[in-house]
Amino acid sequence: MKALWRCFASTSKKCQPRTDDAVTEAITEAAEPSDARLSDDDGGTRLAITLMTRKPHRFDWWLRYHKSLGVCHVFIHVEDTPELLELLDSDEFRGFVTVTSGEDASPGNYYTLQQRQEAQVRRSLKLCRVQRIPWLLHIDDDEILHLDVPFSAIAHHAPEGVSSLVFINLEAVPHRLGSHCAFEDITTFTLHKMLAYRNGKAAGRTSLARWQGPHRFSGESHIVSVEDACVLHFESCTYEVWRNKFLKHRHTDELATRDIPFAFYRDSISLFQSDPTGGPAEARWADFYLKRKVAHYRSLHTWQRRRLRLEPEPPQMIDAAERRERERAPPAAAPCADERRDARHDISL
Repeated sequence: MKALWRCFASTSKKCQPRTDDAVTEAITEAAEPSDARLSDDDGGTRLAITLMTRKPHRFDWWLRYHKSLGVCHVFIHVEDTPELLELLDSDEFRGFVTVTSGEDASPGNYYTLQQRQEAQVRRSLKLCRVQRIPWLLHIDDDEILHLDVPFSAIAHHAPEGVSSLVFINLEAVPHRLGSHCAFEDITTFTLHKMLAYRNGKAAGRTSLARWQGPHRFSGESHIVSVEDACVLHFESCTYEVWRNKFLKHRHTDELATRDIPFAFYRDSISLFQSDPTGGPAEARWADFYLKRKVAHYRSLHTWQRRRLRLEPEPPQMIDAAERRERERAPPAAAPCADERRDARHDISL
């Protein structure tokens, strides 16, 4: 039977999103990083996620998936999407999420994003220390954590002193303009001909790690084998998501745009700057998306494609709750150790 659980129990009191100032006040007494590692009794391999979100695609699915996977809590900063707050305060997710919200009107949104991400991650690290959550993963609302082995095996087999686990990212391969749910509809992923970043995303040990950019935490890191776990990046995987993302960046100045390392990003921003309407029914925008995004991956060889179908409620793979269930159950009910294969960590990049 699939185990569904919540680390933080829901309460009957409505949980309203808080401003940055309110959150700062709430965590002023949070512990700073120490050299001591949290023991299993102090939190085990519980894993929380932190992210910022703006007009996300199927965020209900995203939350439900990670909750079923065993993520114990999600720290969310919502920008420019007030309609999302009702979902986050629903009976299903209240208690599972900590929500702050705000608006960003800066003209250089692409470059100020990292500053806002840093503030969000630092907030979340402090809250994790208060709530004794030992691991924090920083991903985006278009990224999914996929585990082929339990997270406990990955964490416990990492070398001593490691303060972060790096998950290699695979890029999703869309095959049409739109999708009701890209997370279920897309079943092909690749490490080749990627249009966005390719340096992975990290989970930091909250007792040791500090922010070190959107892809890393401070200290020694361990690269997790892509056969054991990975981050699936659904970058601009529907026309609507791509349109909303790069319309927001159309005010980025030319000099700053040239510094963006991804040609697809640069050209998308330039398109919205030079063609502000897209023509009738946005036909020119849609044509750009079909040519530069959908058709881009058609030359991939079979060996460059990884087939993977996500389930909306995957088996629990982050096993702090499972460990507590085994402790409450009779000894005979405990799962056999050989039911889990050993984690492999020999990936080379």
